[in-house]
Amino acid sequence: MFSWIKQILFPAKPHQTSAPVPMSAPVSAPKPAPKNEITPEMRRAADAALKQASGDMHATLLPAVIFTMDGTDAPDVLLGSRLGGRPALPQNDTLPMDASGKPMALLIQLNFAEMPHLSGYPEVGLLQVFIQMNDLFGQAFEPDEAPGFALRYDPDPQGFVLAPPVFGPSDTLPPGPPFDMVPFDWADWHTTGKQITFSTNDLPPSMTDYRIAKIIDAHWRALDHTKTDALNDWAFDAHAPGHGNLGGYARYTQEDPRNDPNNAKYDTCLLSLGLADNVIMWGDCGEMSLHISAKDLAARRFDDVLYYWDCC
Repeated sequence: MFSWIKQILFPAKPHQTSAPVPMSAPVSAPKPAPKNEITPEMRRAADAALKQASGDMHATLLPAVIFTMDGTDAPDVLLGSRLGGRPALPQNDTLPMDASGKPMALLIQLNFAEMPHLSGYPEVGLLQVFIQMNDLFGQAFEPDEAPGFALRYDPDPQGFVLAPPVFGPSDTLPPGPPFDMVPFDWADWHTTGKQITFSTNDLPPSMTDYRIAKIIDAHWRALDHTKTDALNDWAFDAHAPGHGNLGGYARYTQEDPRNDPNNAKYDTCLLSLGLADNVIMWGDCGEMSLHISAKDLAARRFDDVLYYWDCC
């Protein structure tokens, strides 16, 4: 039944007298490598990037004056270098004020005549860094936010006097803000500074220096992390045992602030301060840096400086 319909839909094939032509096996296209797979080409590129970063770090050592602070009280010298304590000020001058009209605390006072001379940096004069007393130690995050730090440099500090304690003559400050909103770890930081010992060394950039980090970040997944860790350890150990430095390179716990193109002009490390047991700590074992442009440093202009710190 309905055989004629079946013949129309499924006609019989004509009888084939010649041997069938064999069909070639289909050629399968190569499968692309999974996105997370590291190919040999990626590995070679990463090894080359690590070699370049290592070469850059070894070839670009910069001289620095190294700071060491063991908690010894600073000598009672008006123009002496010290961490914290009372600054020397021109007679009838006052401490710098923050945006709310409150005095800032002295972070560090450096007398260049007391330390080894570093090429490009002043040979004489007094450099002082002041910071706002708050939970961010004066760091500002917004472009329109008032800076919470101040720098003063005097090439010939004559007629200076010792500033009165920022909170009066009390030896012990009451607990709580704003008295504890400084990175210092000793109670009478407002009246007594800590001694700084100076030495010299050549420093490499840290692994988080924006120039080195850019090389490594581009190939991070494919890098041999054993080699990366060894390079990081070398860079870290080259900074030890100091607790800070003038010149050289700064260290960063998280990232170099010059990753932001707006900060690219600050190409020179003016000052770096890290952890010193029972003396200073930036948050959770952080690092602080002051960067300046080489042009401003050469002109001894300290009114445009990048202040930054971060921690774990």
